[in-house]
Amino acid sequence: MGRKSGFGDKWVGDLELKNKFPRLYSLCRDKDELLECFGVWEEGEWNWKFGWRRNLFDWEKSQVGQLFEEIRGLSIDPAIDDSWVWRDGMHTDFSVKSA
Repeated sequence: MGRKSGFGDKWVGDLELKNKFPRLYSLCRDKDELLECFGVWEEGEWNWKFGWRRNLFDWEKSQVGQLFEEIRGLSIDPAIDDSWVWRDGMHTDFSVKSA
């Protein structure tokens, strides 16, 4: 995944993860952090590490499993610079850097 967005952005499909998993979003310690803050590189492999404000109940842990299913296969590419990109749906990308 090239774009390093936050928990509130669309990582997979058309629905923001915060809307798909509102309970987990409410418990997330770092709601406004970039995607790269939700994991670490360990021995050349990306491992997701979400931080919660408290210990999760069993049913919430089940939702974490569903979240991991959604994001399975996504990883951070350390060679790509962090960026925010707005797509107007009609033309080219606009980024803060290009402005």
